Amino acid sequence: MKMLKYSMPLVVVIALLLGGACKSSPKKVAFDTLYTLEHSTTAAYDTYIAGVIMGKWKTNDVPVVSKNYDQFQIGMNGAVELAQFDWQSIAPSNVVHLGTVVIKSIVEAKAR
Repeated sequence: MKMLKYSMPLVVVIALLLGGACKSSPKKVAFDTLYTLEHSTTAAYDTYIAGVIMGKWKTNDVPVVSKNYDQFQIGMNGAVELAQFDWQSIAPSNVVHLGTVVIKSIVEAKAR
């Protein structure tokens, strides 16, 4: 009886996964992709700014990195609005490029 009590939730989860109850819709895939891109870029930017505040990195590159991050956020807002009506465009290449520019500028700033 004790084993059944602990194994029953596992059986339910496996049944849901195998039964296809967790399939993703195109809309969910689009928003998950945008979320991952935005979350990773923002985490890198937040870590960089925290390092500057703690004195790990110089403040000279903060305006450039911040400008690149602001441009990324503008592009991301447009991509989210676009994804509401067109789920086929998961993450526009310009937004991916802007995220890459932010990461690259952070890496370059840390190297100086």
